[in-house]
Amino acid sequence: MLTNETCKEIVNPRIEYIDCLRGFAMFLVVFTHVLGYCFDLKEVVFPLRIPGAFHSHLFFFISGLLTPLMVHTRSFVNRFRFILLPTLVMFALYGCFLSICNNQSLLSYFVQGLQSEWKSGYWFPFVLFLIVSIHYVLSFLFSLLKTSSDSWMVLLLSGGWLLLITLKNWDWFHNEAFLCQWFSLRLLVNYLPIYILGVIGKHWWILFNRFVVNYWVMTCSLICFLILFYLFRNGGYYFGLLISGLGSVGVYALFAVHSRAFSTNKIGRMISFVGEKTLPIYLLHYFFLFVINFPTYGVRITENGQWILLTFISIGIAILIVGLCLVVNSLLEKIAPIHRIMLGK
Repeated sequence: MLTNETCKEIVNPRIEYIDCLRGFAMFLVVFTHVLGYCFDLKEVVFPLRIPGAFHSHLFFFISGLLTPLMVHTRSFVNRFRFILLPTLVMFALYGCFLSICNNQSLLSYFVQGLQSEWKSGYWFPFVLFLIVSIHYVLSFLFSLLKTSSDSWMVLLLSGGWLLLITLKNWDWFHNEAFLCQWFSLRLLVNYLPIYILGVIGKHWWILFNRFVVNYWVMTCSLICFLILFYLFRNGGYYFGLLISGLGSVGVYALFAVHSRAFSTNKIGRMISFVGEKTLPIYLLHYFFLFVINFPTYGVRITENGQWILLTFISIGIAILIVGLCLVVNSLLEKIAPIHRIMLGK
């Protein structure tokens, strides 16, 4: 249950169970990418689809949860320096790496990568920066309103989301999806409301945690998430938001309820350490996914219905990739300027 001590943690530089949550989400990302990239699996059994239903949304929820209601210039500039610039650098290096391995034109790779909404896998920090940019602009507009009511800022964020939905629909049907491709508008619209939910949780931190961080909400959220995902996983945009929102809140509540256990448990501390390095892991793991690649084994395993074996193998590979990313990050940390350019802080 939530205690006064837990409520006060928000003022500390790092919140251990939030780092654990980030580490858990990062591992799920690598795990699902192992299934898709290493084994080239397009379809998997229902239990293996569950992580993909919420892990990206969980990251955006956490990002919002660590962002104040008003984004000021210094915070915006830091996001540009430590998130967007390293992403662009690693996108370019990954392009060089793929062009050499696949004997492909580097210019062709860059054009294809930038024109795709997924940005060759590097879409997450790109979309997150766009969301923070929108938040920054809306914060500036809010400052012009000369009002002290925080509710107006929430309304501005919500209004911005609704306007982007309209823009996305127009772009998709009448503009050949130009904005959806070059600026990942569809992804932005998908993840912005989850980010806003996190911002609301951050601003009304104690009230939010009193409501969310208890066994009843945790259990109900997770059960409803599983049921709705099983029944309506193809139910459209708003059903998808509801499902991913329940999953994100339920998993957050799970980690917050058991926050003390993560600070005293060795495995919890290891996951927390991974959570402190999520951006470097995300930016580096695509290189290892390309190298560790055996699609024929994935086909053979799935044809024989050996999903449990596949799960354990994928978990092992995901742990290996995360470990390799941490080793590379540790080596680059010894050369601070290069590390800052390539992997952020």
